Amino acid sequence: MTTNGNRILGRLYRRYYTWNTCIVKSPTKQKYRKCHPRASFRSLASLHQVVEASSQRDRNATSDHVSDHRPNSVRRGDLESFGHKFRRPRSSLSRPSMSQDAKSLSICVGDQLKQFDYIFLRDACTCPSCVDPSTTQKSFQTSDIPLNVRLRDVCVTPDHNSIQLRWHNDIPGYEEDHITEHTSDFLRAYSGLRLLPSKQTGNTCHVHWTKKSMRKAIRWYQYDVYMNDDEQLLDALLDISRFGLIFLNGVPDSEQAVETIAARIGTLRDSFYGRTWNVRSVPEAKNVASAWKKYEERTATFPLAIEDNKGYTHQNLGLHMDLLYMSEPPFLQLLHCLRSTCSGGNSIFSDSFRAASVLRKMTGSPSDRNSPANRNSTSTDFARLTQIPVTYHYRNAGHYYHFIRPTIEMEKYRYNQTPQIANVNWSPPFQAPFEVGMTSQGHVGMREYLTAAKAFAKLVEAEEALFELKLQPGQCVIFNNRRVLHGRRAFDVGSGERWLKGAYLDRDVFDSRVRVLASIYNKRREAVNSDHELRRG
Repeated sequence: MTTNGNRILGRLYRRYYTWNTCIVKSPTKQKYRKCHPRASFRSLASLHQVVEASSQRDRNATSDHVSDHRPNSVRRGDLESFGHKFRRPRSSLSRPSMSQDAKSLSICVGDQLKQFDYIFLRDACTCPSCVDPSTTQKSFQTSDIPLNVRLRDVCVTPDHNSIQLRWHNDIPGYEEDHITEHTSDFLRAYSGLRLLPSKQTGNTCHVHWTKKSMRKAIRWYQYDVYMNDDEQLLDALLDISRFGLIFLNGVPDSEQAVETIAARIGTLRDSFYGRTWNVRSVPEAKNVASAWKKYEERTATFPLAIEDNKGYTHQNLGLHMDLLYMSEPPFLQLLHCLRSTCSGGNSIFSDSFRAASVLRKMTGSPSDRNSPANRNSTSTDFARLTQIPVTYHYRNAGHYYHFIRPTIEMEKYRYNQTPQIANVNWSPPFQAPFEVGMTSQGHVGMREYLTAAKAFAKLVEAEEALFELKLQPGQCVIFNNRRVLHGRRAFDVGSGERWLKGAYLDRDVFDSRVRVLASIYNKRREAVNSDHELRRG
């Protein structure tokens, strides 16, 4: 075939929209052969991985490199065997290449060439010799891997969905026939950030909201569906990740209902409040003390903290978050309404992530290198709230909790060029005296913090930021305690009763549940989407 003919076929390969078959180039025979792809684009990354990986023979590795193929070769039949699985290639296959220092494997994933260090590929091995099948624990330490570990050989599994790697200079004690196998899904997930396990809980899909937008986007789930349909439960949990709160309808009139709802996600967070706790008003209470006394007479539960005492009177309860004086505040809070016959007492919620993001855009931050604000200043309101530590404490009823944390916490590990907001900490009723920056001569002065705190408070307390509703019996709210600020309007204690039952859950429990359900139902949804794609083709 002429050079011009080769060039034309190469262009046809890249123009995939109208082709029912694709033409791929065999690096082995240097000619074109026709394949018949019949699967969704989701599998294209696997094709790239296999072609690239199977042609990597570690040509620059060591002098005693072992391979039965010459460098940069692809085993005969690799492309034919994979061809039937793919269609609509978005780009032509680039020539595979190893890194110059022969320490990594280059694999084309999607439209981009990704490098995987040999040490990463070896460390991630999940074969029975490396990960105990019964305990699922690693059988070796990362520090056991030799720095000069190299690839001995690469091949494709019979099911055409994985690559198998054999190693030269493997961990001492492993046989030469030890094989590391990685699926295309694994390589695709670890080639980017969106699919990493740490990102599979929806934490990167935050939807900021105001009063107006939440009225339109409010998420209600029926109790029976939430309790019995795992796929609907996954949707509910993902909505919590996106919006920070959801609501349930049709909850049974039972003090145990909130525990049942929480246990659907995982183990409840136990604190000095107990596994569950009450927020209950007492009609005709003359003051806080008498209200608390009557409450103790009517219930045999452990007395709650001062934070909850406010729930037993008619006073307005400002926006706050719970248990910030603990080293690990609860991630989720649940409030189930059992009684609501009094006038007033509406629950209020505010999206602190939205407020922090608005503040960030208004003032910039040191990490936002392109921010106009940072061209003239390295100290902004947003930056101050991420840097100045605020002290929280609770010292009452035989307990003394104390912790220091900034108002805005950023991602601990920077996955993106611009770090994302991880948590917000705002609980004015439980602030203690500042322990850092007590004077204007300190590292950061009090005046700088006050300016930033005022700007933040103005945003979260603005009327347009407050979503408000009155919980009715049989309704339950579940919200992110590290993002959504909550409070309550004043109410008339003499007009009726207000009784909520509450519980907490930790973040690890929530994330675990989401990952387990996502691993089941996301695959099913992908299969359905793939089937629809095939039918359209």
